[in-house]
Amino acid sequence: MRRSAGGLGLAAPAATRGRISDGHIVIQDGQISYPLPVRTDAIARCDAPELALWDKFITTYQRRGRARMTLHTSITAQDSEEQAVRFVGQFVLHR
Repeated sequence: MRRSAGGLGLAAPAATRGRISDGHIVIQDGQISYPLPVRTDAIARCDAPELALWDKFITTYQRRGRARMTLHTSITAQDSEEQAVRFVGQFVLHR
């Protein structure tokens, strides 16, 4: 399982992986919750989707000029595994 700094940190490499240089990434929709406070340094994590999903994302963009992917991001305090912030966002790559 790969981890990244956050959802946008995964969406941008997806574009470069497909050798796309003419796209723009936006967050089309998102939901966020804050179940716990963070009083120390925080760590953002986003699970990378399977490679097949990345490939479909790039193929869709190349064919239609637009592709969507939902990514789940969580933030924990540096010394904890409990999720303090949860974010689910739909990222769109478009021309």
